[in-house]
Amino acid sequence: MGKIVYFFALVALAQVVYSLDCWSCQGKDCDEKTAWKQVPGCGKAVSAKNQAGACLKQVYTDTISKKDMTRRKCIIADKSDDGKLSFTCSDNDGKTSVCDVCNADYCNSASAVNFSFVTLLGVVAVYLIPKIL
Repeated sequence: MGKIVYFFALVALAQVVYSLDCWSCQGKDCDEKTAWKQVPGCGKAVSAKNQAGACLKQVYTDTISKKDMTRRKCIIADKSDDGKLSFTCSDNDGKTSVCDVCNADYCNSASAVNFSFVTLLGVVAVYLIPKIL
């Protein structure tokens, strides 16, 4: 039983680490979700132990237009010993009000509930396997 749980945990972890997908858009393009571009395989080239691929959602007040703008993209974030991600958003384009870093597929979208099919499958398996065995 324990081996099965470890297997599903490894599969879920591998999916997060090796196949992170993010949204990408800049400024007015972020107003319409249809203009967002998919960025598959975010962070595949990360070789440093203390860094990881991540998705970023930054909301800032544009210095010229004084309007709130959004930026979504794939980044390389710093990873602490406990696995938490951190990234310092640049204020070059204007004052940042939101700087969210995450590491789940398309987690830098608008507010929504995201889940992984592998994680769901793992939860179902953990529930059903003891009943079968």
